[in-house]
Amino acid sequence: MMDKYWQKRAEQRLEAAEKDLKEYYKELTKAFKQAKREINAVVYDFYLKYAQNNKISLAEAQNYLNFNELKEFKGRLKEFVRMAKESVGKVNPELENLSIKARITRYQALEAQINEILEKLYVIDYEQLGSEKLKDIYQDQYYRTLFDMGQYRGFNQAFAQLNTGIIDELIKYPFNGLNFSDRIWRQKGDLLYKLREALTTSFIQGKNPKELAESFAKVFQVKEYEAYRLLHTETTFMAEQATLQAYKDDGIEQYEFVATLDLRTSEICQEHDGKVYDVDKAVTGVNMPPLHPFCRSTTVPYFGEKEGTRVARGEDGKTYPVPADMTYEQWYKEYVVNKNKSGIINTGAKNSALDDKKWLEAPFSNDKKFKKHIKKHLKDYGDITEEEYLDIARKLLAEPLSDDVEGFISEADFVFKYRKSTNDFAIGRPDGKISTLYKPDLGLNYWEGEKEKHGRNKKM
Repeated sequence: MMDKYWQKRAEQRLEAAEKDLKEYYKELTKAFKQAKREINAVVYDFYLKYAQNNKISLAEAQNYLNFNELKEFKGRLKEFVRMAKESVGKVNPELENLSIKARITRYQALEAQINEILEKLYVIDYEQLGSEKLKDIYQDQYYRTLFDMGQYRGFNQAFAQLNTGIIDELIKYPFNGLNFSDRIWRQKGDLLYKLREALTTSFIQGKNPKELAESFAKVFQVKEYEAYRLLHTETTFMAEQATLQAYKDDGIEQYEFVATLDLRTSEICQEHDGKVYDVDKAVTGVNMPPLHPFCRSTTVPYFGEKEGTRVARGEDGKTYPVPADMTYEQWYKEYVVNKNKSGIINTGAKNSALDDKKWLEAPFSNDKKFKKHIKKHLKDYGDITEEEYLDIARKLLAEPLSDDVEGFISEADFVFKYRKSTNDFAIGRPDGKISTLYKPDLGLNYWEGEKEKHGRNKKM
């Protein structure tokens, strides 16, 4: 049947893109870890040279380099500037300007060394190699789509070659406000700012290099996750743009929006599921995926009336067939709200404590525990009040599950929730009170571990 054929092909294309992304991200993670090791080594050398009793004050860090130190520093920095221009054709102006300054403090020199390491990480390992991977994904998705349509309708030899100029333009296209490069440099700038902040705090508080390395590790963990989120969204964008271009080149006039039929699907994707749009009126973020970070929706070519079946997924991960013309709203009403007919979906799961509005008024279990959490975790949330911290926990526990928010109920009826975009983890007690809220150091890996430990029977 036609619809089952197209859904299978769409799933295979998405799986191929996801596989390509994970292979690249695995290497990028290694690059992040290497950069962290190099920065820690630079900091340890700094302490070894200038520390007294394993501590450095901010005043001591602001002393100027002596003649020999300045000569060595500027020689190394000029060499870095030269190599950067030769390898990528550009260099950070902040570093280039520093290479010609007459007086430089120890602190500026240390910052520059850290900046050099981050330049390599973000320019080569992240932006350059990431762009190449996105181009590969686009090309692969384009030809896979043409092949699938060729198998169904007959092969069209006129579209054997892809215009690579289209791919270059898409890499630069700001489909969600900023393009791929701009977002990378925003992430890099924020990382450098947070490392500088950690350095300054360390000097003021007299921390040792081991404590500073621990602070750096937390910052890097967050940035690795942000890199994955950006790459996932950009991969979906490139894959769907490749599919759209294949539709145009093969003369397809309309496409159908296909959301995943499970309880993690976002509300905006639910609304578009099953709707048919004109190819020449496709707009990313409006009627063409991705509609949001970690979007799992896709499209299939539309040829008229839908036949056969499509696949839905139960909370146990197993799939089962539903009518091809069934929309998300129809599926939810039939298999979730109504009495369980399939034996697969947990009836009423979406209306359970996983999105119960009672959490919007929930307190911590007691004032002593709340104050303990404030003392330990409030600093991780920036400049916010205690009430704002409590509000974050309440809203997370009350929020429905989506591509960004995951959750499950443990065997002991505790509610576990995690927001991927902000790395917020919360637990609600069976008595309706809040147990905890914090940002786990290991991010998504920590959440996966919690699901494994506590959510075997009821995880979503």
